[in-house]
Amino acid sequence: MIHKITSIFRFFVSELIILLLLLVVIKHYIGEVDNHIGLADGKGYYEYLPSTFIRHDILRKDFKVTENESLYKEVQTIGVYNFYKDHTVNKYTCGTAILQSPFFFYTYFTTDRSGKADDGYQSSFQETVYFATLFYLFLGLFFLKKILQLYEIKWPVIFFAQLLIVFATPITHYSHYEASMSHVYSFFAIAVFTYTSILYFKRQKAIYFIVACLILGFIFLIRQVNVLVLFSLPFLAGSWVEFKSGLNSIFSKPKWLVIGVIGFLSIVFIQLLFWHIQTGDFLVYSYQNEGFDFLNPEFINILFSYKKGLFLYTPVLLLSVLSVLIFTFSMKQYLAFTWLGFFLLITYVFSSWHYWEYGCSYGSRPYIDFYVLFFIPIALMINHASIIWKSLIVLVSFGFIYVNIVQTYQYKEYILHWINMDKAKYWTVFLQTDERFKGLVWKEPIIESNYRVVDEKKIGDFTIQKNNNQILIRINTSEISEFDLVSIIQLKIETDFNILNKSKILISIDDSLENYLWDERSILHFYNSRLNEFHTGSFNYKLNSVKKSENVTLTILSTSSNMDFNIQNAKLIFLKSKNESSLHLEQ
Repeated sequence: MIHKITSIFRFFVSELIILLLLLVVIKHYIGEVDNHIGLADGKGYYEYLPSTFIRHDILRKDFKVTENESLYKEVQTIGVYNFYKDHTVNKYTCGTAILQSPFFFYTYFTTDRSGKADDGYQSSFQETVYFATLFYLFLGLFFLKKILQLYEIKWPVIFFAQLLIVFATPITHYSHYEASMSHVYSFFAIAVFTYTSILYFKRQKAIYFIVACLILGFIFLIRQVNVLVLFSLPFLAGSWVEFKSGLNSIFSKPKWLVIGVIGFLSIVFIQLLFWHIQTGDFLVYSYQNEGFDFLNPEFINILFSYKKGLFLYTPVLLLSVLSVLIFTFSMKQYLAFTWLGFFLLITYVFSSWHYWEYGCSYGSRPYIDFYVLFFIPIALMINHASIIWKSLIVLVSFGFIYVNIVQTYQYKEYILHWINMDKAKYWTVFLQTDERFKGLVWKEPIIESNYRVVDEKKIGDFTIQKNNNQILIRINTSEISEFDLVSIIQLKIETDFNILNKSKILISIDDSLENYLWDERSILHFYNSRLNEFHTGSFNYKLNSVKKSENVTLTILSTSSNMDFNIQNAKLIFLKSKNESSLHLEQ
């Protein structure tokens, strides 16, 4: 028994080590989270399970929205369900939920949920999704190993490739913080498809072709666009001769082809069935008003943009490009051109999506699903490199790991903006992890034309002394015109926004009974132009309604100063919304 356990451990030793390292990094650096089922996409993929087995509201085809509002009460979640004719349909596919289902059922049947809100989103289910994602990451890494073994890659190189794929890419993020997203599950499925496809071209046995067809069906169920993996087959075949021979074997044996197609369609039918029980139609375009604009692909942006550029947020993938260049000059042109053709194709499709940034997300996430195909050429390059080149690649790669782990932490802690990054913001917070950088690039500008200045108070010039709390102004709100209607308090200052300055500005509004505003911001949060430059900066404080009272006091003071610095021309501007719709800050 002990011998068997030892043998199993040795069989999976690299995957187990890497998962253990991941858990250590999450716990001691990135930070654990309680919720792993995110909003919109992540919730949509998982939602099939609670909707089917807990709320029992998946079957809606016989009930129109207008005629049975109670049935649709829980399925009006913005970003998950779309209106389709007289019904609503989950715009995401069910494959991720199917892979999560064994873990879901274990929690469903073993957790005491009595006396608690039972909606499938309690903490026990949040943890379930997390462990499910780690499990499929484990399997994905295992099949990556099996794939690289087919290329006769040495074990240290395989382990290094596995290490890079977990710690130098956004998989670090999507296996934890947004574990309910489909990407790790797609990574696993495409790894299995890649493995069986290579085996088919090597051995041309029916079993490999049929299994590949079944896995392709699951790839569709997880994320439809990922059937593009079919176009990687020329690369996976290894040569034109093998590719042509493999195709001839399929079409010369119609029985194989028929069984494979039926297997693929039988898996795909699961999604068609879900669409039917939700809407009454088997074929549904669930994304409705979203789609591709193939005439205007954002090719450059999706690869290099500061917003979500692939090579900016996952620079380790530049090694794939380097390896392809090396193939070109080392008599491996077939591998180079077939890989490059596949890469250009998926990039064209991904960049043609109407929202090429793919929402609030870390990095260029559609590529995650295909990471196996990026790391095959990387592993081949390292395996055949000289000791000097190996050492250089390893050194650079650990730099990539460091950048990815820091940026994963930054994303979680609101240092990187989820969607609105640009060149200035990126370099302002590059590798910064100090607390004062949290929210720095999340400043919400206001549309000045939507507001009217009702009052202004000059604060003047001050010298802020090191290690000294200092009141800048304290006034009674009764001195401010129409203060009960003020929705924005804007504090403007002129100072040197030194990146080393850890000082904070605290604004509070309170009386003896209630606190209406308490917001302490790093002085860096006031910058408008750039850090390490003397200029006028401002911050907009959003204010809820304050009752009229003679005893309400507004106080602004500097705190936690770590250096002497000057503030000039400080002033408070009180803004009243011109209309109710502009009470919200511009996103």
